[in-house]
Amino acid sequence: MSRTRKKYANCLNCNYRFLEVNSFCAKCGQKNQDIKISAPHFIEEFLEGIFHFDNNLWKTLKYLFASPGKITKDYLDGKRSSLVPPIRLFIFLGLIYYIALTFTKIDYSKTEFDFQNRYFSLNFREKDSAVESKISNTGINKNGVKFKGKSTVIENAPFFIKVKQKISENLKKSSKQQIYSVFIKSFTYVFYLLFPVLAFFIKVFFWKRFYSESIITSLHTHCILFLGIVVFNVGVLFTESYWFDFFIYFGLNIYFIISLKTIYQNSWGLTILKGSMISVFYMTILVFLTLFSILWSVYSL
Repeated sequence: MSRTRKKYANCLNCNYRFLEVNSFCAKCGQKNQDIKISAPHFIEEFLEGIFHFDNNLWKTLKYLFASPGKITKDYLDGKRSSLVPPIRLFIFLGLIYYIALTFTKIDYSKTEFDFQNRYFSLNFREKDSAVESKISNTGINKNGVKFKGKSTVIENAPFFIKVKQKISENLKKSSKQQIYSVFIKSFTYVFYLLFPVLAFFIKVFFWKRFYSESIITSLHTHCILFLGIVVFNVGVLFTESYWFDFFIYFGLNIYFIISLKTIYQNSWGLTILKGSMISVFYMTILVFLTLFSILWSVYSL
C-alpha cells in the first residue's frame, strides 16, 4: 500500500550517516523517509498503520465470502502470513458496518420499524388509559398509586411503573429518526460485545477444542454477520418483501453451519444439529440484550 518516499543520507533523529540508502537507522532504529507528505498520503499511511492490510485484505475477503470457514481453518492451522488477523478484520468490518447503518437513509413509511414504533407507543398508551380509568375520586387507584389530578405523572409508584411511564413519554415525544438512532446504537454495542458469548457456545458444543480457537471462529462469524446486516439494511430501501428478510437470515445460518463443518470436520448431521442449537441460543441472548438496551436507551433520552 505504501508509496515510495524520499530517503536521507543522514538520520534525522541522531544524525547517523547511512553507509547506503537504508530504510532504518542502524544506530537508533528510526525509519529513513521523507517527513513532508501530502494529506492523502498521510491518511493512507494512517490507515495502513492501524490496519496494515496491504493485499492480504482482498484475499481474506475473497475467502470470507466464497469459502465459509476456510480463513478460520487456515489461521488455526498456522497459515497466517497471507491473511488479515481476525481481531483487525473484526474491527475494520465492524467500522464499515457502523458507518453503513448510520448513514443509510431509510424511508420509515416502508419499514417494519415504523410499525413497531407505532405498536409500542399504542401499547403504552392503551396501558396508560387502563391505569387512568382505575383512578378514584381521591386520585388513588386500587394498587395504591397516587396520581396528580388527571395527569399521567405518577407519584409513589413502584419503580417499574415509573420506568414504563418514562419510556412511554419518551416514545411519544421522540422522532422516528431518534428512535432508529437508539436502535442502531444499542444493537451495535450489543453486537460488538457478543462475540465472546458466541465463542462460549461454540466451545460448549465443540468442547475438545481450545476456547481461543472458538474466539477466532466467533470473530470471523461476526465479520460475515456485519456484512450480512449491512446488505439487509440496504435491501430494505428497495424491497418490503419478507422473503428478503428470510433469505438474509437463512443464508447467514447456512453460512455458519458450513463454516463449522469446514473448521471442525464433524459429520453433516451433527454439524447441523450443533450449529442450529448454537444459533438459537445466540439469537435468544442477542434479542433479549438488544431489547433491554433499547428500552434503557429510550428511558435515558
